[in-house]
Amino acid sequence: MPWLVATALLHSAIVVEKRDTLKSWTVLLAIIAFSFSLLGTFIVRSGIITSVHAFATDPERGMFILMFLALVIGGSFLLFALRSDRLQAGGLFAPASRESGLVINNLFLSVAAAVVLYGTLHPLISDALFNVKSSVGAPFFNLVFGYLMIPLVLVMGIGVHLKWKRANLWQVAGRLKAIAGLSVLAALMTLYITYGGEIMPAVWMGIGVWLLLSMLQELGQRIKLFQVPLGNSFGRLFRQPRSSWGMSLGHLGFAVGLIGIVATSSWNLEEQKVMSIGDKMTIGEFQLTLDDVVAIAGPNYSAVRGIISVTNLDGASFMAYPESRTYISSPMTTTEGAVETSLSGDLFIVIGDAQSQDLGQSQRPGRWGVRVYYKPMQIWLWIGATIMVIGGIISLSDRRYRIGSPQVKKSSRKPVHVR
Repeated sequence: MPWLVATALLHSAIVVEKRDTLKSWTVLLAIIAFSFSLLGTFIVRSGIITSVHAFATDPERGMFILMFLALVIGGSFLLFALRSDRLQAGGLFAPASRESGLVINNLFLSVAAAVVLYGTLHPLISDALFNVKSSVGAPFFNLVFGYLMIPLVLVMGIGVHLKWKRANLWQVAGRLKAIAGLSVLAALMTLYITYGGEIMPAVWMGIGVWLLLSMLQELGQRIKLFQVPLGNSFGRLFRQPRSSWGMSLGHLGFAVGLIGIVATSSWNLEEQKVMSIGDKMTIGEFQLTLDDVVAIAGPNYSAVRGIISVTNLDGASFMAYPESRTYISSPMTTTEGAVETSLSGDLFIVIGDAQSQDLGQSQRPGRWGVRVYYKPMQIWLWIGATIMVIGGIISLSDRRYRIGSPQVKKSSRKPVHVR
């Protein structure tokens, strides 16, 4: 919730900087973002909600945080109510403008934060007011939050092409026709490749491609790519303001990460098999062979290490060495998975304890449980996050933030009256 509201705050602050408007709304978002940070602290520390994210639960500490929460939030909203009339609105803008696009962005992000807030607090409210035990799980968030993000990403792809104050939508639509066609083509190709699967992953893949291509086209327009000599375009590229680089890289990173999220969550594979030496297993485009299992001794643990050869459909092969470790000091068994990372996906291999199979009155040892996961385009999430971080660092290094905004210097000379 704080991330969603803080993202809306960042975009509304841009409107305040450029057009001197949305002042009251920006201050309100700042208050809500900080309030959500305190609310999250209260939830995970007080123990009022059972969750894997809750830790160090202490009712007394939770009561202190609750009082601090009421004081900060109540005081902030009271000050806002008393002084909001001093924040006068600035310049006007047309419905078709970059300001309007950023307002729509704020709207969807705020509604998404409200949805997460409702899903988080609903079990608590239901139990306290109606004595009804309930839970809100992943299906609710995936359905509501997912559908809210579709128009948001579409507006992101359009908003970066709009001009401040007033824009011509027909001109923007003309520039985006080719990108819209390529995005629909990407969605149809995804449907064809995953024939028989769900439709929404293909829709999301098309939306991710839409945002990625839209940002690349916007950057190309700013440097006048293919409109002036290539050398001039490269010169313009390196002369772009750092804040513009931050915007471009932030949205590009989001698009790359979005494509990775869709692929990883929609088309991941999992296989589990009890294997003997020489047995084979197939998952996706990989074939795994259990060559051997050896016992090894670590500095403070003993382990069973699997030696597995993996062959891809294109003939490329590599070795994987997953381990099952048992620590000596406090007997505890953990798994050390073997991970092979590539742009197409990550392959995770885990070996478990030795198994046995009943054969009449005897048992045949030498069999191990092997679990394999394939996560398509997993590294795209990290690439997208890295691009966004780089964009943020570049944006923060902008000269305006290092030396401050220029101030009008008052003249010390006395006015001269001319008759």
